[in-house]
Amino acid sequence: MKMTQNNREFVNKIYIHTYKTNLRLIQILSSTPCSIAIKNISKSNSILITDLISCNQWLELAKEQALLKCKKLSPVYAIPSLLQAINDSYYGKSRKTLIKFGIAIKLTLALVAENVYEPSRTDPSKRAEDIADAIQSVFLFHQLFLMHPIFQLHYEIGDFIELTPVGISKMSENIREINSEYFIAYAKRGELHRTLEAVLENVWQNPLLFKEAILNILGGQCPKDQTIFASNIFGAIPANADKEFWIGLLGRIDLLLLAGQHDHSMNEPLRGYAIFELPAGRLFPVYENTDDANIMENLFWNQSWYKRKRNDDAEHMIVERPALQISQKRNLFATSFLAVGDSLNWYVEASVLPYPDSGGVSLPDTVFNKMISEPFEKDVCSLFRNHGFIAGKVTAKGTWKPNDTVIDLSPLSQASIPGEIDVLAFNKDYNIAWLSECKVLSYPFSSNRMRNLLSKLNETDSEAFHAKLNKKMLWLKENKHFNDDTYWVKTLVIDRPLPRINQNKNFMTFDLVTLENAIKEAIKNA
Repeated sequence: MKMTQNNREFVNKIYIHTYKTNLRLIQILSSTPCSIAIKNISKSNSILITDLISCNQWLELAKEQALLKCKKLSPVYAIPSLLQAINDSYYGKSRKTLIKFGIAIKLTLALVAENVYEPSRTDPSKRAEDIADAIQSVFLFHQLFLMHPIFQLHYEIGDFIELTPVGISKMSENIREINSEYFIAYAKRGELHRTLEAVLENVWQNPLLFKEAILNILGGQCPKDQTIFASNIFGAIPANADKEFWIGLLGRIDLLLLAGQHDHSMNEPLRGYAIFELPAGRLFPVYENTDDANIMENLFWNQSWYKRKRNDDAEHMIVERPALQISQKRNLFATSFLAVGDSLNWYVEASVLPYPDSGGVSLPDTVFNKMISEPFEKDVCSLFRNHGFIAGKVTAKGTWKPNDTVIDLSPLSQASIPGEIDVLAFNKDYNIAWLSECKVLSYPFSSNRMRNLLSKLNETDSEAFHAKLNKKMLWLKENKHFNDDTYWVKTLVIDRPLPRINQNKNFMTFDLVTLENAIKEAIKNA
């Protein structure tokens, strides 16, 4: 995309300024994580949280401070610096120093973007010190935000947390345990995308061939007939799936190529950010001579989308839509090759799994079942087999398929089976029968979603997962294939750890690691 001479000269100034700014940002963030931010709201060197009320009070003060700091920044200078800082945080040479600020930088970007739509009346700042100040203030806000669900959902009398400039310095034992569980649950969550391997295999090895396959599908060909999609999640998508999914992929591939074309990296190719100009009045690139001219519309931020998303899921805004305007006057936009890549990875994940209003296009359940759910059930079966069990699925007709055999359970029981069983495992030597309902989870991004998810998995059993599993166990107990001395276990098995999962005998929920520990313990005690 051609840029006017005036804008070209202006963008060159941004490049020079951003390079110097980001060197300074690394220095500042390396030395003082959030000391000034804490002093500004507490008038001391620490913040003490003793209950939900005090947590809310500190959270509100930190939010107010973060908004004020971000409002002072120039979007045309700050947004490119923040895009570069995001890349540096997750992929750059300064990753070890900046990674803890990764989410805070994404949040800062979301807050600064408001200045494009509602410019400050005062002269905005482009100083590295002010950008760092904003990041540190947002970092403090985010730390308090993470503590909120802990106090809201798991508070016990006597709990407390003390925050200092270097992070949490003291906490009660209950909070320590919960905090550790939350850390494990959310660590490396981006690397745990179930669809990531297919995206890496297809898109990143040959994006142009991937684009050609998408164009073939939009032209009427079947996904499974594309050579590049053989034996992966894209080939499993039925021909009648919503074509908007493929359009969303095409837009991201083209934006990826655009970002690569305009990439400004000093030393590492495709590790920088990109600035480009659009014709006056345009908010996204338009495809000429096609029925789908607005393919890229949902990849660019706009004011109505911004207002809806900012207070709900701000840290994911740059992942959901990886390009945004930095100057209305000059109609300049910014993105980065890595931001578009992250968006593409997430787009596929959010289309296959149930992530409502997260930028994906819902695909048929058959895709999820074949490529995500069934492989997880096979992993659970393999785990049992490794410990001497025969294991397999029980169909809705009562046919059990353990270890490549077929056992018809249905005729041996008077009543019909109350639904299929994901995994039934049996160890003849120890006479242990183990029922497992397997659940692949979408990440809960808020306290309410976490509360709802835990209520489904723990004793509350709001979705009756445990109750249904119990009915299936009772049906099996009446089956002559097992004897009266058989030791029965029933569990939900989730594909990743979650905090505060209670292990009551009648409401047990395990991830693969804790399931293996439970199997070993059951064998030991048999």
